[in-house]
Amino acid sequence: MALERWKRAQKAEKKYWLSRKQNASDVDRKQYFQVKLAHGFNIDYDFFTNKSVLEIGCGPNGVIFQLDNVKSRVGLEPLDLNDLVKDDWKRSIVRNGIGEKMPFDNDSFDVILSFNGLDHCINPDKVIEEVYRVLRAEGDFLIWLHVLRENFDFLESILNKLDSSHPYHFTLNKILGMLKNGRFYVKQKKYDKGTGLPNNTLKKVIANCTMSDVWLWSRKIR
Repeated sequence: MALERWKRAQKAEKKYWLSRKQNASDVDRKQYFQVKLAHGFNIDYDFFTNKSVLEIGCGPNGVIFQLDNVKSRVGLEPLDLNDLVKDDWKRSIVRNGIGEKMPFDNDSFDVILSFNGLDHCINPDKVIEEVYRVLRAEGDFLIWLHVLRENFDFLESILNKLDSSHPYHFTLNKILGMLKNGRFYVKQKKYDKGTGLPNNTLKKVIANCTMSDVWLWSRKIR
């Protein structure tokens, strides 16, 4: 059932990206992520200097494309991005695959990023298990995610069925429990009510009233 739900979500995600005009310049995206990194983690691009970095679920516009000061970088993405990413240099960064079975050796990365990704997976617990495997000792796992507020957790099962592109809707406590079980400790967290999206559709209004933005800086425990 989880696999079938995920396949439907992937189709919805692809439809979403195809419907968008991919006209944001690299300068715009670099500035966008610069603001998000500073706000959520109190870091800038210098944090990634000379590190091996993986982004899970990079899509066509992930932060991984902006990290030009790293030692190595990979964007892992289940969608076929050939019709969404036109630049050859960007295609060279992307590796097709799923987070539940990463095509990388143990202890391959210094930093792993998941920005709006864990709620798109087949099995989030398995993804966290794989993150632990491919992350080096005391490596950093940075998560940015929209989560349900605790008092709206009763909506989780309903939203999992109705929200076409998101198979999962977590609360902060559920994510924290998953990280603890996956042998990570949370070094830093930030929690903002709302999603940061404009209230220009009914769906976004509901999301801003029931969800929050969470940034979690977790670290692998030996």
